[in-house]
Amino acid sequence: MKIEHKRFKGGDYSELKRLWLSVFDENEEALELFFKRNKSSFNPYCATDNGKIISALYLLPCTLNGEKAHYLCAAATAHEYRRRGIMSRLIDFALDDAKKRGDVFSVLFPADQSESLYRFYGRLGYAASCTAATKAMTRAELEACTQDGFGEPDYEGLQRLCFRDNFLLWNNDFISFASEYYRVYNIRSVSCETAFALFDEGGKTAGVFYSAYSDFGCLCRLLLDNSAAQSFVFTLKSDSPLLTNEKPGRYGMIKALDKSKKTPNNIYIGITLN
Repeated sequence: MKIEHKRFKGGDYSELKRLWLSVFDENEEALELFFKRNKSSFNPYCATDNGKIISALYLLPCTLNGEKAHYLCAAATAHEYRRRGIMSRLIDFALDDAKKRGDVFSVLFPADQSESLYRFYGRLGYAASCTAATKAMTRAELEACTQDGFGEPDYEGLQRLCFRDNFLLWNNDFISFASEYYRVYNIRSVSCETAFALFDEGGKTAGVFYSAYSDFGCLCRLLLDNSAAQSFVFTLKSDSPLLTNEKPGRYGMIKALDKSKKTPNNIYIGITLN
C-alpha cells in the first residue's frame, strides 16, 4: 500500500460518490444534490492507495460564536481498508489543514448516536459537549400558541434570535440546500418570515427535528396548517425557554483546533447530515 492524504480540489467526483454510496444508505438523488449545491464550499479530503480513493470526509463551513468552524460529515472508508487507522490519520490531516485556513472549532454528529463512534472520536480529541433536548406538545397546545405570519425567512437572522449563542450558524444557502436535501427523504420544510422548521411524520406524531423562530406562535400555525399530527416532538437547544423539566442529552461532539480557545458547553448543532 502507498497511502496518501490530500485535500480533494475538484474535478471528477465519481470516485467520491461511489465510496459514499458503498458505505451509506443514501438516496442517489440526495447525494447528487449534496455535490451540486455544496461543491464550491464543502472541502473534501481523501486518502488514496496508489491513487485510488479509499477514504473520504467533508468539512462544511459554519460559524460558532463568531468564530470560523466546520461540520465534519460523511466520514467513510472502504470496507476492505478499515481497522488500519486510515480514517484517524485522515481526520488529523484534514483538521490540521482546516486550522491553517483559520477554523477554530470542528463539530460532528456520530452516525446514529453510536457509542462506539463516540469513543472513536473521543480518542481523536473530540468532546461530547454538544447537546439537545426533546419536548412533546399536543395539537391543542400548539393551537393555544398560534399567530399569523407571512413572507420569506432570513434563516441566519432567525437562528441568531432563537439560539443566541453556542450554536452552529448555517448560512442561508446551506439551510436552503438542507430543505431540498431532506425533501428527498419525505421530510418537509415550512417557513414564514418569523419561523422555519424541518419535520417528518410517523402515524399521529410529527418529529420537528429542527426549528428556528422569532415568533413561536407563527411556527405553531405553520405546523398545524401543514400537518395532521396530533402530537409534535421538538428537538431543541438545551437552554430553550420551551423546556420545563426535560433533560438535555448528548447530541454531537466538538474539538477546539486552537488550543488558546475555550470550548463552550451545550453547543447546539441543529441540522445534521451523515
